[in-house]
Amino acid sequence: MAPYGKTISEIQKLPKEKANLNDSVLLLVSAQQEFNPEFGKIPAHNFKTSSESIRYCLETARLNKVPVIHVMTVRDPNSELFSVGGVTTKPIKYLEPKADEKVIMKTTPNGFLNTNLKEEIDATGRKNLIICGYSTHLSIDATTRAACEQGYNVTIVANACGDRDIPDGMKNIVTGKNLHKATLATLNDQYATVVGEMYDI
Repeated sequence: MAPYGKTISEIQKLPKEKANLNDSVLLLVSAQQEFNPEFGKIPAHNFKTSSESIRYCLETARLNKVPVIHVMTVRDPNSELFSVGGVTTKPIKYLEPKADEKVIMKTTPNGFLNTNLKEEIDATGRKNLIICGYSTHLSIDATTRAACEQGYNVTIVANACGDRDIPDGMKNIVTGKNLHKATLATLNDQYATVVGEMYDI
C-alpha cells in the first residue's frame, strides 16, 4: 500500500528536525509594510495575526541571544512595489531592526541571490535557520529552498508567515489562506520543518 500522509523525508527515513534556539539564526524575510493592508498593495491574508507572531519570534530571539538577520526586499524608485525609500518598503512597525542586527537587501524572492546573506549566516557559526515573514509562496519558499540546497537546516514558523489571493492562470483565484497552507505543506515535505509558533521550537 502506498504511504499516503507521509512526507518524502519520512518515507525515505531522512533526518529532519526542528531547530534549537541555542544554535539557530532567525531570518525575518520581507517583514515590510507592503504586506500591511493599511499601506501596501499586496496585503497578507492574515496580516494582523502573522505580524504579531513575527513579533513574538523576534522578541524570543532577542531574549535568547539568537542572531537576527532582517532580509528586506527593495526595488527601484519607480517600482509599483517595494520602491526604495518608499513607505511600503519600510519594516512593519515594532519589527524594526536594532543597531546590532544585520540587514540584507534583496531584489528577488530568493534572499541568497546576489546578496551576502550566506556570509552573514556563516559568520555566526550556526547552520540552523528559523524563517518567518512574507510572502509564503514567494520569498519564504525561494529562500527556504536555497537555504536547504546550501546545507542549512530550516524551520519555518507557519503562523508567522502570510500570503495573498492570486490567480492561477486558469481563471481561478487561489486564496491566500490556501496558498499559504499548500506552500508550507510543500516545503515541509522535504525542504524544511514547519511548526505553528515560535514556542513550538
